[in-house]
Amino acid sequence: MSIDKNKIMIYIALIALILATIISSVLQANNRHKDNLYKSMNLKVIEAAKKCINDEICVGEKVFVKELYDNKYLEEVTNPYTKKTLNENSYVTKKNNDYELIIME
Repeated sequence: MSIDKNKIMIYIALIALILATIISSVLQANNRHKDNLYKSMNLKVIEAAKKCINDEICVGEKVFVKELYDNKYLEEVTNPYTKKTLNENSYVTKKNNDYELIIME
């Protein structure tokens, strides 16, 4: 009987180890996917701001998302982490040739 119990315990431990590995891999893949979506969202907003600035529609150091929406440079954008539409008070700043999206909650 004790040999059967040992085999059962080994199988249970093996199954638990496999499940832990699978769950960890799925969570990592999901986080990488969200990170890539977030980078894509940032790039989309920054590219819209650059185009608006180059077309001389948007002026100043800050280009608000509301301006991009109003001038049809950008459609509604959703933050992949919060699942909410990007706040219209969020903005893109330009310092030298570097652009950065500042997200307001």
